[in-house]
Amino acid sequence: MAALITTVLCAQSSCAGRPATVDKGVENADNSRVRLLVSKIEEINSNSTKAFTANFVVDGRVGKNKKFKTLGELVYSAELKKMRIAFLDSVFRSPMTILLQEDRSLKFYLPVDKKLYLDNADTINLKEYVDVRIDYGFLSSLVSGKIPLIPDYTVKQGIAQQDAKNESSKEYYVILENPTLYQTISMKNEIPSKIMLMNKSTKERMEFYLENPVRNNNVLYYKSIRFISLQSGDRINVVFNSLNFNPRINTGRDLTLTVPQNTEIIRFH
Repeated sequence: MAALITTVLCAQSSCAGRPATVDKGVENADNSRVRLLVSKIEEINSNSTKAFTANFVVDGRVGKNKKFKTLGELVYSAELKKMRIAFLDSVFRSPMTILLQEDRSLKFYLPVDKKLYLDNADTINLKEYVDVRIDYGFLSSLVSGKIPLIPDYTVKQGIAQQDAKNESSKEYYVILENPTLYQTISMKNEIPSKIMLMNKSTKERMEFYLENPVRNNNVLYYKSIRFISLQSGDRINVVFNSLNFNPRINTGRDLTLTVPQNTEIIRFH
């Protein structure tokens, strides 16, 4: 998928030294199909879950050598504009980091270090916390059950590719762009399955694989999300389990953060 879309984009934006050829079985999708696919994405986002709880396992590799594995617990409420994520030690299940988002306000609490970081969802740079180059808004949208879209996008093109195993089936790629990024959303049976971001100036590419979709009434959620940075080699796998949609949430217990008085407070931005 990455090679196909990169080939198409390079052919149109002259990022290669010579004209690129498009893979066999690929054709431009008609405008009505593209509009339908974009509307399907908007429909998924508008029907995203209003509240849910989940446990998860996240593992991966930062760079070429540094591997990690962490357990987690997540509580989310769209109505309250709150989300709480606790990252737990995979052996002892003790809290390592607790994130609380209240509207655009962010709090990161590190119990072992006795430090509380205060930040903002609109200006946060995750590189100040972890060694992974990824946009927080993009990631939080995925976690909350939405298909993230780059800001101020326009639809550049739609591409259809014949399924090699099923002649009656096609996979569609919707290519969006803004002044700095291309975003390609791969869809099969009108369900997004892959997202690729490519920086126009640096050609850096990031891929998100949306796997094991589940439906709860009109809500679509993915039980597995994989992230790959082709340049840095970063790889992150998140698997959700014990999903509970629209549960009764105890806000005083599930969506709060209490820290000891001797906690050091560090403010960003």
